[in-house]
Amino acid sequence: GWARKLYGPASGLAAALLSAFDPNVMAHSQLVTGDLGGALTFAAAVFALWTFGRRPSWPRVILAGVSLALALLSKFTALLLLPLLPALAIGYRLGGGTRLSWRKMGARIALMYLIAWIIIGSVYRWHDFGAPLSSYSFQSHFLQKAAAHLPKNLPVLLPSDCVRGLDILRFHNEKYSGGYFLGKISSQSHPLYYLVALAAKTPLTTLALLALGLGSFLIPGKRLRQDEIFLWGPPLLILAFITFYGRINVGLRHVLPAFPFLFIIASRPWALFFHLKLKTRVALALLIVGTITSNLLIFPHYLAYFNLAAGGPGQGYRILADSNLDWGQDLIGLKHYMDQEGVDRICLDYFGKVDPKIYGIAYDLPDHPEQCAVIAVSVQQLLGFTYRKAGGLTIAVADESRYAWLKKQTPVTAIGHSIWIFRPGEKIGRESPGSH
Repeated sequence: GWARKLYGPASGLAAALLSAFDPNVMAHSQLVTGDLGGALTFAAAVFALWTFGRRPSWPRVILAGVSLALALLSKFTALLLLPLLPALAIGYRLGGGTRLSWRKMGARIALMYLIAWIIIGSVYRWHDFGAPLSSYSFQSHFLQKAAAHLPKNLPVLLPSDCVRGLDILRFHNEKYSGGYFLGKISSQSHPLYYLVALAAKTPLTTLALLALGLGSFLIPGKRLRQDEIFLWGPPLLILAFITFYGRINVGLRHVLPAFPFLFIIASRPWALFFHLKLKTRVALALLIVGTITSNLLIFPHYLAYFNLAAGGPGQGYRILADSNLDWGQDLIGLKHYMDQEGVDRICLDYFGKVDPKIYGIAYDLPDHPEQCAVIAVSVQQLLGFTYRKAGGLTIAVADESRYAWLKKQTPVTAIGHSIWIFRPGEKIGRESPGSH
């Protein structure tokens, strides 16, 4: 692996364990989304460029082009690679990391982009390739403005579905604004959202190793090497771009592409593992064990993971919501609860698009609470987190009146930390219920 090539076998093992047992990685490996795949292919593209820079060869140029194509096909966040990869290559060249001349390096990067372009076009079967700009009806203001300054008959040298996908992404980012953060619902995004999300949803032991890894760059003789700009550049760009460009705060998943690089930085203290004192080696090993333990304790409810400093999964709703906690993942768990408790029918307000009846759940909406013996409400709904249109935007707002009557009740348990169960009239339970 990358960490092994940089720092040795001990660091390679540490990085592998940190990534394999990270609750966020495990959470998104269970979901049919492009988030984790996008993170892995993003890192693979940067790694491929690094291997090419170290030992330039035509096969490595081809590999870098293929890796870039896979990243761009996985998730539009990979568009950040288009300016990032040349910037990293230039920085590497300026620092003497490669002996390639500027002209040769530029030609090979251009070839890498050409390979990626051919692969992307082939995957889309070149559908409507070269269609004039006038044939598109863009939804996003960004592309509308761009198109207004270009000739209408200009051929668009990309498949139409690829262009429309980018337009939809931009439109979504322009349309929605705000989110839930630190117990408050705001119509505006918060600049600290993703840093707090990282701090709250990453195991404390992993954060400790990351702090040690960052601190190790300050040690004389262990300062930043030329190869390590490939570790620093991507997460800094990802965090800065998502923080200051994104309007909506809905989940740590948006910065998952930064995770592989952070794991490698966290493995840096292990570079001298076999040369350290026994006590230091034991301490480093215990930090890895702590991350593994965090994984085992939250199993199988990885999406709801919050570390102890954040109050654990039972208190995570006080900090973050949406895909950080409740993404409609616990209907199966709710059905198991109903079977175990002998509940034939339930009053349910579920945050998700899947019909609960698919899982055999007979339910009514809790519109008439006096008729409900058992009420199940997703945390997202209980918080009153919803969206409303305002001035051309769909903004996050708090529906204060929603479930005001239910918030006076005490939940008896929680299904996977995301669906709270209430039995009106019963006083069993705690303010932060345990997971069933």
